[in-house]
Amino acid sequence: MRGVESIIGAYLAVIIVISVVTGLYLYILKAGRSVDEQIREAIVNYQSASYPPVLSLSYVNDTTFKLSITPYTPLYIEEAIAKEIDGELIYSVSVKEVLYKPRELEVVINKTPATILLVSSRGVVFYYIPRQDPGLLTAPDYIRNKPFIDDELIEYLKRRSNNTQSGYGSTEPTGSITPLDYLGYKVSSGKTNRPASLLLNGPISCPPWWTSPPPLDAYSPCNVNATDYGVYHSILTYNYNKTYWYFDNEGYLNISSELASINIPGSNKYIQVLRLIKFASPGLYTILFSVSFETGPLSTYQANNTALSVVLYILRGDTSLNNYIALSTPEKPTTPWLRRVLIDYKPQGSLETRSISYGVVKAVYSSNNTVSINLSNLGFNEYIVAYGVEVTFPWSGSIRVKIDLVSVEEG
Repeated sequence: MRGVESIIGAYLAVIIVISVVTGLYLYILKAGRSVDEQIREAIVNYQSASYPPVLSLSYVNDTTFKLSITPYTPLYIEEAIAKEIDGELIYSVSVKEVLYKPRELEVVINKTPATILLVSSRGVVFYYIPRQDPGLLTAPDYIRNKPFIDDELIEYLKRRSNNTQSGYGSTEPTGSITPLDYLGYKVSSGKTNRPASLLLNGPISCPPWWTSPPPLDAYSPCNVNATDYGVYHSILTYNYNKTYWYFDNEGYLNISSELASINIPGSNKYIQVLRLIKFASPGLYTILFSVSFETGPLSTYQANNTALSVVLYILRGDTSLNNYIALSTPEKPTTPWLRRVLIDYKPQGSLETRSISYGVVKAVYSSNNTVSINLSNLGFNEYIVAYGVEVTFPWSGSIRVKIDLVSVEEG
């Protein structure tokens, strides 16, 4: 009997061990799936937060406003809410829709100060911010810098609406002109062995080149793409701890030269920083924009080996913004732009230098640029105009760039 009991006990022990192992396996599997789901949800939330929709407000009457929503990526919106600053609800409208293209909603605001927000299906909230409203591009700073909607902002929207309806006195961009500031700066970077004089006077030709393993999302040294809020297009798919770019308190985009160095050969580093405007109708336009640029601390020799161009590109209106402006490769031999305007060129040795200490300087540049462009003779109905700077240099360090659109006038 003791032998039988021993055998039964052994079987029971095996069964218990198998049950425990099976239970542990199922628990780990379930936990892994839960982690995967959380990671996927976090990625979706990050993407939503990284590419917020463009929100623009326009006046209808003293209590009703039109909120224009332009999604950057397909976005499911649960509802739009207007509330007072202290949190009291003013108005809400259910949307429950995936937005693939621009959409307009009527929003009631009968109390101020107030704010408008959109709530996505995953709880991500997007706030209307006057400074990010493309319709307020040329509004004075005391209007654009408001953190909420108040009577003064409403009165400004009312005046602008009346001016637009009457056809007189409007200084705001018309419906055919849309600054794409919500994308932030469009940045391209890479390295090349071409002389700077050739590099900044025409399109960039990048020979095919790969490493093993290849750089993230890499096709060639000059066309590697990624996105980050505030920097629309750059060489890296990550920016931990603001390692490669960040915005400082003065509104400058600070860019590390390492942005153009990761796993790429070449003696000259190249960085292009652009802003974009979309024109929905042909015509003659005058664009006024400013450029400010400076390097980090350099030796005089390094500063003298820095070259810069101020440029403007005209592209078709249906051009994908993922295309690499000014780049031409064997894989993509057709440049996406219709015309390139070289506004200013500072070759090596011609940038102004500012002394920091003995033997240490900064290379600096600033300009106000007025450019007239005729979009009537290029054969298309819509255009994108990209304007900004291209810089090439052989040293390691950082640069600061700020590009501001002052005005756009038609005619």
